[in-house]
This record gives sequence, structure tokens and C-alpha cells, in this order.
Amino acid sequence: MGTEIKEIFKEIKEGMRIFGELISNLVNTTLLLAAYIFVIGPTAIIGKMMGKNFLGTEKEGWKEIQKDGDEKSHYRQF
Repeated sequence: MGTEIKEIFKEIKEGMRIFGELISNLVNTTLLLAAYIFVIGPTAIIGKMMGKNFLGTEKEGWKEIQKDGDEKSHYRQF
């Protein structure tokens, strides 16, 4: 009798775990999709219309870095 109850609780626990995973996948997908549709997408479209380059990349390729200071100054940045 005791092992039957343990098996029942084990199956209930497994069912709750599967249900929790399904709900978390649904919520995460919904929230990420909503963020993309209502925030990221319109921002990108407006930025493209205004000619804004959010990532700072240029069409020529890499930018030359400005080397200022010596190597030791890079170890203490703050």
C-alpha cells in the first residue's frame, strides 16, 4: 500500500513538472514575441526611416582604434 501511494505522488510530481515546462515555454514565447512586435520591430523601422545606425557599424568596414595611454592604463579602467 505504501509503495502505491509513492508511485501515485511520483506520477503527480512528473505531471506537474511537464505542465510547468509547457506553461513556461508558452509564457516566454509570448512575452518575447510581444516585445519584438511592439518594441524592437517599430524601433528598428523608425530608425531605418531616419537613417539611424544603432550598432555603430559603418559600410567601409572596421574602424581604426585610437591608442591612447600605455598598456598599464588599461588594467585600471575605473
